[in-house]
This record gives sequence, structure tokens and C-alpha cells, in this order.
Amino acid sequence: MADFVSPIIGVIGGFFLGWFSHRLTRSRDAETRRLDAEAAKRQRKLNFLGFLARWKAELRTEHSDNFIHRYSGHVALLRVEALAVKDDFIASGEEGFDTLVLDLSSLQNAQINRHPSKSPRDVIGESLDALIEFVERN
Repeated sequence: MADFVSPIIGVIGGFFLGWFSHRLTRSRDAETRRLDAEAAKRQRKLNFLGFLARWKAELRTEHSDNFIHRYSGHVALLRVEALAVKDDFIASGEEGFDTLVLDLSSLQNAQINRHPSKSPRDVIGESLDALIEFVERN
């Protein structure tokens, strides 16, 4: 009888250890995927902030008054860059990202050039600063 019980206990132990090892591996893989997703989200956010910071630097150092031409060139890039991070803000429950991107990307010539108390640089810069602040805060 002892010869019969020993192999059964070995088989049961083998199945249990295999199952336990599988559970630990799944848990580790899930944690790795979560950490990778968080790292990717951080990188997308940093890339977007880098784009906005470059635009802001160009805006400050632009010597020409041809802001409309420069602005319209950046708007298309803004929309593409914003698409890369948009879902990250939606997933975290933060509202306002779309509104800020729309505010910045839809400034009209009259709003930029004919503001009574602000230069074109300031009009664009204020919308840009609001978006940068939102992204940094969230």
C-alpha cells in the first residue's frame, strides 16, 4: 500500500507546485505590464511637455511679428501630439484637456493680432501656459 500512496502524493504535490508557480508568474507579469504602462504614460506626458516647452521657447525668441504663420504651423503639430496623450487624461478622469487644446489650437487672427491690451506673443503664450500647467498638474 505504501508503494501506491507515495507516487500519488508526488503527483498531487507536482500539480500543486506547478499551479502555485503559474499563479506567481501571472501576478509578476501583471505587475510588469502595469509598471510598463505607467512608464509609457509618463514618457508620453514628458514628450508632450517637451513639445509645448519648445513651442514656448520659440515664441519667446521669435523676432518677427509673423506670429500667425508660425502659430498655424504649430497647431497641426499640437493636434497630433495631443492625440498621443489625450487618452491618458481621459483614463485618469481629468477633464479640461480637450478644452485647453481646442482653446490653443483655434485662436483666430483677430484674437491674436487685435487684442486691445496684449501682444500676439502674450495671447498665444497665455493659452500655451494654461495647457502646460494642466499637463504638469495632472
